[in-house]
Amino acid sequence: MKLAVIIAVFSCLMAVSLAHVCMFNPAQRTALEGVNAPHADACGLMTGPCGGAKPTDPEVWLMSGQKHTIVFQKNLNHYDAKYPQGGFQISYAEDDSSDFHSLAFIKDTNTSSLTVYTAEITAPTVTHPTPIVIRTEYIVSFGSFKQCANIGLLPVGH
Repeated sequence: MKLAVIIAVFSCLMAVSLAHVCMFNPAQRTALEGVNAPHADACGLMTGPCGGAKPTDPEVWLMSGQKHTIVFQKNLNHYDAKYPQGGFQISYAEDDSSDFHSLAFIKDTNTSSLTVYTAEITAPTVTHPTPIVIRTEYIVSFGSFKQCANIGLLPVGH
């Protein structure tokens, strides 16, 4: 019985270290080193709200109110059929300390590690140039992995 508990605890600890998400477009705050192999360190961030990665100045400015494509990778598969609410949440906020608002959700399926996903979003509408945070979250049975990108939104016609 004691051995079964030790194995269960070890399995849970291993699971926490295995599911990862990387964000390609817009580019995540952390370097994209090693993302061509499962279990990349840069993609295993769980600290909220942005994996512990520090905010940056926007490197990309998008038109507000327009459709844009978010590109991200399931760096390591952690699909669990017993956890139907698992998936990828794309959201935005004014900054790391603000509430995040949903832009898209893609349900997790048993796709392989390194699978690349796209999500079409409609950028929030702004009336003046506005920096925001885009977050991709891989929601799994034991928590979530987070990647953020700092972008800017431009009003239509700017």
